[in-house]
Amino acid sequence: MDIHDRETVETPSPVRSRVGPLVGILVSLALTLVVAGAAVIAVSPGLTRRLFGSRGRTVAVRVTSTPEGADVFLDDEPAGRTPTRADVSPGLHRVRLVRHGYTPWHGVVDAEQEPDVTRTLEPLRLATLIVDSDPDRADVVVDGYYRGTTPLELTDMEAGHHDVCITKEPMYQSVAKGVELAVGETRRLVVPLESGLEGLYLSCIGKEPAKLSNYTELLHHYVLQGNAEKAVSVVLKAVGALKSAEPNPTELAQFYNEIRKILKGQAGTIDAGGRQKIGDSLLGLFERLVLAAPTEYRRYEPVVQLLGQAGRLQDIVKVCEKTVENKDACGLVHYYVANVYLNWGEPTSAIPLLERSVQLRPSLLSARIALGSAYHRADRYDDAMKQYEAAEKLVTESSPYYQAELQTHIARLLVSRKDVNGAIARYKKAIEYKNPATYTCLWRSQLAELLLDNGRKAEAIEQYREIVKLAPESDASSGARKALRRLEGK
Repeated sequence: MDIHDRETVETPSPVRSRVGPLVGILVSLALTLVVAGAAVIAVSPGLTRRLFGSRGRTVAVRVTSTPEGADVFLDDEPAGRTPTRADVSPGLHRVRLVRHGYTPWHGVVDAEQEPDVTRTLEPLRLATLIVDSDPDRADVVVDGYYRGTTPLELTDMEAGHHDVCITKEPMYQSVAKGVELAVGETRRLVVPLESGLEGLYLSCIGKEPAKLSNYTELLHHYVLQGNAEKAVSVVLKAVGALKSAEPNPTELAQFYNEIRKILKGQAGTIDAGGRQKIGDSLLGLFERLVLAAPTEYRRYEPVVQLLGQAGRLQDIVKVCEKTVENKDACGLVHYYVANVYLNWGEPTSAIPLLERSVQLRPSLLSARIALGSAYHRADRYDDAMKQYEAAEKLVTESSPYYQAELQTHIARLLVSRKDVNGAIARYKKAIEYKNPATYTCLWRSQLAELLLDNGRKAEAIEQYREIVKLAPESDASSGARKALRRLEGK
């Protein structure tokens, strides 16, 4: 009897009549769930196997393809590569064939009616896409799938439309391109990437044109990019901004460091014109700093270093001459600038500046000592001694440190002139002055080395012992003890 037949007459059982309508509702709901579950199982053989296992009857299905070697999926589960054989339950099954370079095939097969599944796969209509970017090593995403980094050659592209996205984060903005590929075509896509940081820094400069750190960040960015032309342009703008700004020493140091990199070629090759422009702008900055505060050499010393790196010594000298009329600065600026070259180990560049300093300010003791040292390093021994002798006349009114320091300079000059005894006498004179132990130990150590070099071991041991007594906890004392152990055989 059809249970859906509306005309069917059923005699209620005693139980049903007592419980009432609620039981009827529950029974109807249970029947609905059973019917729905049966329907799901009927259309999903894979689910049937998972629910009831494979102990029931199975059907052998053989799957082949042209060409062979296609991956086989039965009900979305891997089943090997064609040709292959699988035991499945009777009924309908989903079959999918996938092979690189061919259009995938999928369909539903009745295992009993079609135990041999044979399909011919259609070759993909392929093209080649070559993706380049500037700069390279950018990520390439095609139709939502990551494919590699530039430069990249993709030989398995299906003909038709594709969406290509090139990214190199966080330094550069992403670029999206649409390309149409014809069958057998080879298409080259060259994408210049624009920096996102460049726009940010330019925006910051526009908002705060007097803030030096904005220019420094942009300079650093161009150095990393190797863009010398843009780097030179930023240097010129930044130096111009310094006319109305007073950055702190840290900001200046960072700015000068980026310029140093540019002059060394770390932003790429700078042509002669670009180097000239940087030098001219720095020279203008140096002049402003010197004329505004000639005695504050720490402010303009880094600029002198950069100008020296750019080979602008003669221009530096011309700026120094502009301070001659300043009574307080006369001769001092020449001396300060000369010390930069001495620290670089370039005495021949320092000598003209020091000679001018001594001429302008004859009583400047430190300039005479520096000039004597420069002459010495340039092997001009007689000229060096003349400066030291002139300094000896001035040093009597100076501090014990300068008096002793002058004696050590003369001692080193006498060593170069092969006058060992004279040098030893000068060192002994230096250590007689009352100076901090650090300096006295240094000079005693130099004297001890000179004595050892000339076979006077006993006198050298005496100097090392004096160092240990004078500063027993110092590094100099530690070195002296090592020397004593070596010399005394302990």
